[in-house]
Amino acid sequence: MREIVKTSKSQIRREKILSLLNESEAISTTELAEYFNVSNYTIRRDLNALADQRKLRRHHGGAKNSGAPSKTGRRNDCNQRLIARQVLPAIFQGCNIYIDSPYLAETLVSILPDHDLRILTNNPRVHHLIANKANIRMYFLGGSFGLRDDSFHYPDFIYRGEFESIDIAIVEVDCIDSDGFALSECMNKAVRQRLALSKAKKSNIILHPQINKQSKAYPFKVCSMVNIEHVIEVIQ
Repeated sequence: MREIVKTSKSQIRREKILSLLNESEAISTTELAEYFNVSNYTIRRDLNALADQRKLRRHHGGAKNSGAPSKTGRRNDCNQRLIARQVLPAIFQGCNIYIDSPYLAETLVSILPDHDLRILTNNPRVHHLIANKANIRMYFLGGSFGLRDDSFHYPDFIYRGEFESIDIAIVEVDCIDSDGFALSECMNKAVRQRLALSKAKKSNIILHPQINKQSKAYPFKVCSMVNIEHVIEVIQ
């Protein structure tokens, strides 16, 4: 009973947050915490949940109305669509696709045709984008989700066998060093990306440089760029 009450209060608060954003377009976490007399942590959790549902846009220190995108937001959306459409022609009926790109994943999945496709990804947040696509099936590094599934399982380990039949790998990296190696700041990420790229028949690198970060911040090698067929650089 306590959990039901807690969920109900949370839902009421989130609906009020959306109402406040409709009036002011942007509001800070601190202002919301004071308004509802709750902690900043509680508000951040609310904002993250609403952002996952695409009901608002998060930014550092608060949120904005999802219906009032900034100029930067509009430019990013346009760039994502352009990059996704560069990748799209390579996708075919029965294709197995590995997607490991926070920048591109949602845009690409949203425009995929409803073909017989199998998607392997590390991003379970994109599963709702195939809700009305009967022929696409998603696998989340060990679990699966499709139109007929009620839920999905997302374990912390990788089944190597799922990488054996990848046709196209779409991998995002932050840094390419002077020796021509794609680098990662996370060992687990580097391992899964290296595995996917080595198994894929066609490999794509999305280069999304992070401002003010040096190559020494990325100590783990993903792959040599000599073996990559297609490199697309995100223009900041």
